[in-house]
Amino acid sequence: MKLATFQMINLGPRLGVVSSDGASILDAGALAQSATGSVGAFGTMLDLIDAGPDALSQLRAWTSESGLNWINLGEVTLLAPLPNPRRLRCFSTYEKHLVQAFQQVLKHKLSGPVYAIVKGLGLIKAPKKFFKVPAYYKGNHLAISGPDQTIDWPSYSQMLDYELELGLVIGKPGKDVPVSSALDHVFGYTIFNDFSARDALMGEMGFGPSAGPAKGKDFDTSNAIGPWIVTADEMGDPASATMTVRVNGVERGTAKVSDAAHSVAAMVAYASRGETLCPGEMMSCGAVGDGTGIESWRFLVPGDRVELMIERIGTLANILGPKGAFTPL
Repeated sequence: MKLATFQMINLGPRLGVVSSDGASILDAGALAQSATGSVGAFGTMLDLIDAGPDALSQLRAWTSESGLNWINLGEVTLLAPLPNPRRLRCFSTYEKHLVQAFQQVLKHKLSGPVYAIVKGLGLIKAPKKFFKVPAYYKGNHLAISGPDQTIDWPSYSQMLDYELELGLVIGKPGKDVPVSSALDHVFGYTIFNDFSARDALMGEMGFGPSAGPAKGKDFDTSNAIGPWIVTADEMGDPASATMTVRVNGVERGTAKVSDAAHSVAAMVAYASRGETLCPGEMMSCGAVGDGTGIESWRFLVPGDRVELMIERIGTLANILGPKGAFTPL
């Protein structure tokens, strides 16, 4: 199933089931109210996740009935499918992205001859630790935006960038989960765009004092997710899925989920080491190679439309808002 959060005029956010062709949507709460007299576990995405697999099976059964009140998707506003994830972990697992981004940073930070020497010696490469464990940081789970939402331009940045990433939502708790059963803990998958202020990020990390991403990642609306969550049973193993990014209709890059140095299962298992997975938490699997602007040193400008596409999920589109007065950090 494709599960969304949507709203209509004079109606607050509600849980929806999107048709297989992506053209219409059902109000899950209305289905529950009609069948049981109560919205119950079908009011929000977190309610459904917390209710467990039986609630998901019940919702699937209701949507298979005839005579349902399908609403044209054009008549509703899609919100972030999980507007309030309980936690957000952002992984970095794609070697090509890491190397290409590092190359561009050094190319623009070093003199030409020095850069040529560094590149010629083969020093621009992922560290060995990159392949040992799937590293992540805790992202800002409060800075969430949804499909077609305008992305705020932070006042301290002149180099705003996109990131093409697969996102997943945890549906079942677990601690020290083995890789072999890690995907059993996934509720579903979505598309994740980790909008990043690259100039701030470079100042904080590789060339600055920060122990991790801060204002380079943390600004209102920076984490875009959507357009919906595809349940794990419908998505299957995401490894074979093709991922593509377009800016203003022009393709910028394409990759496979499986290009990562660590599998999705390995990421989930690693996150659970010594720590209980929380139903309703999100994980992003990292920017793919050719999935960001920094890898070609092409950054966004106000009004740009960024579209991320992942096979078997759909398309997440956002537009960059206007710049205000620039105030450096």
